[in-house]
Amino acid sequence: MRIDLDEIDLTKAESKAAYEEIKEYVLEKYGLKVSQLYIAQVKRKILHIHLNQLSIMF
Repeated sequence: MRIDLDEIDLTKAESKAAYEEIKEYVLEKYGLKVSQLYIAQVKRKILHIHLNQLSIMF
């Protein structure tokens, strides 16, 4: 699997919009208010897990 970082490069405005969409989704689905910090921490952890899985494969 190849990850082209150019394809996932977001502008600051796009990133903020994505965070707002995630916050709305979590609020609607689970009734929880989450901070942008929490979302960033979860995203970082998920990315770390995926990168570790990729390194095991190669």
